[in-house]
Formats: sequence, structure tokens, C-alpha cells
Amino acid sequence: MKRALIFFLIIILSGSICMAQRPTQTVRGVVIDAETRETLPGANIVVDGLSMGTSTDIDGEFSLESIPVGRYNVRVSFMGYEPVVMPELLVGSGREVVLEVEMKTSFSDLDEVVIEAPIQKDRPINSMASVSARTFSVEEARRYAGALDDPARMAGNFA
Repeated sequence: MKRALIFFLIIILSGSICMAQRPTQTVRGVVIDAETRETLPGANIVVDGLSMGTSTDIDGEFSLESIPVGRYNVRVSFMGYEPVVMPELLVGSGREVVLEVEMKTSFSDLDEVVIEAPIQKDRPINSMASVSARTFSVEEARRYAGALDDPARMAGNFA
């Protein structure tokens, strides 16, 4: 009687231990450019609903291990490319999921860059020289007869 009771307890406990383990699977794949078919190293892959994610290696390949069986949204992002969302990806216990993610380049319009000089060309740089200072452009240095494209010669000709 004792043997039957011990055998029955062992079967019940081993069954509960087996039921406590949740089946998991691996999701792996490669991230490539849609136009050039080049791999994208450093792309980020995140599984929504889980705190799991990874990035691609130098060959553009990734692997997410121990993902519980179910349906998940997988997000793939990379700088300079439009993010890709793979909705309702089925992760089953029978075989691992192999993905090939194609990403398209994204273009963004930028505003123009305006560069303004804070100095005024008609005023001398030295604030102390208010009476005898004169500014002249490169064009004036070329036109002046004795200058020979040399501002020092042109300045020497002035009184």
C-alpha cells in the first residue's frame, strides 16, 4: 500500500513539474536593404509584449531565443530606414521562426541652413580707427594699378 501511495505521489509531482514548464522557441533571421539586398548590421529587433530584443550582427543576422509560444508583433528599426512591424507573428513549439526583413530607406526633408556674417564690411575691424581706416575688397585690390593683387602694396600706396 505504501509503495502504491509513493508511486502515485511521484507521478502527480512529476506531472506538475512538466506542466510548469512553458514551451519556448527561437526566432532568427536576417535584415536586408530592400533595394540593394545588402545586409544591415546593427538593426534593432524588439518583440512587443515581452521585454526582449536584440540587434543584428555584422552579417545582418539576429537570433532571439526562449520566446514563449504565442502571437507577437516584431518591430525592426534602423537609422535611415523606415521601421518595419511584423504583426501577429506566430511562434509555435514545432519549429523555429526564420525571418527575412526587407527595409526601405526613408527620406526626410530638412530646412535650409542660413549662415549670416555678424561683421559689416563697410566698417573697419578696429573700433579705435574711426577716421583714417578704410576697408577694401579683393576686387578693389585687383583693379588698383600698383597693387598687383597684393593688398600690402595697395595699402602702402595710400597716404
